[in-house]
Parts: sequence; C-alpha cells; structure tokens
Amino acid sequence: YANQSFNGFLNRLLTDQSMSVFDFSSEPATVRFLTRGVAALMLAAAFLITRARDTGADGERRVALGYGLVVLTKLLVSPISWQHHYVLALVPLALMTGEVAARGSRDALAALVCAYLAMALDLFPLIRRELPFGSRPAMSYVLYGGIILWLLTARMLRAPRGAETA
Repeated sequence: YANQSFNGFLNRLLTDQSMSVFDFSSEPATVRFLTRGVAALMLAAAFLITRARDTGADGERRVALGYGLVVLTKLLVSPISWQHHYVLALVPLALMTGEVAARGSRDALAALVCAYLAMALDLFPLIRRELPFGSRPAMSYVLYGGIILWLLTARMLRAPRGAETA
C-alpha cells in the first residue's frame, strides 16, 4: 500500500520511485523541502485554528474538535502514514459526524461522506491494476479524504456552534 502522507504524495508526483518499495529511500531535495514546507504550514495553521480563546460554553466542543484537527494534522504531515494509520481518523470523523448532525448542513454532510469514503475504501488494488503510470497521484486517495476532513474540521472550529457553515 502507498504512503498516505504529503511526503508520499510528493514522492509519487515528483519521482519515479517504484510503488513496491516500502523502506526509506533517498529523497530529492525538492521533495524534502516541499514536505517540510507543507508540514510547517499545516502545523502553523492547526496551531492558529486551535489556540485557546475565550469561548465560554463552546469551550468543550472546541477542545474536542481541536484534538481531532491535531490528530489529522499528524497523519497528513508525518513522513509515513500507511493506510492503516488512518484508523486514528475515526476520532475526528466521529466528532465531525456529531457536528454535521447538529448543524444540518448538506454541504458539510457531502464533504464528510466524501472524506469517509476516500479513507475507508480499499481502492489500491484497483488503482494499481486499472490506472496507467501517469495516474500515480490517484494512489493518494486516503490522503485526499484526510485533507477534506481536515478542512471541514477547521471550518467547523472557526464557526461558533449556532452558525450555519453551508
């Protein structure tokens, strides 16, 4: 199975490394620089979004969603996140299910369903068998689901509980 972090995505996009290699290999400087840059930006964004503020009754909700955002950030920026590591995304997925149900937003529900399907389905054998070499970014389908869930969680954290996030 393919590495489902930004590092794996960039390696598939910018190198011709075999997808059958499951150990550490030397990365080109471009991949190393971009991976660390994306990680720094995502960590900074997660910090800014989850930082403590006077939230009153909304505090417990913000702490729970903030935890979910940190878990997702770890999965996305880790040097290696195999598909089975995404079991950790069940926590933010459960939190977001409650948030979406409470808000009743169809757009948020559609994004949540897309994120869940991308992370839950095992499409790797199909992609390897059916798609040509030029479609290597398709192997990052779990990463794409994680990104969708990260964005949705960040969006919910930015809005107060009573606000509609259509």
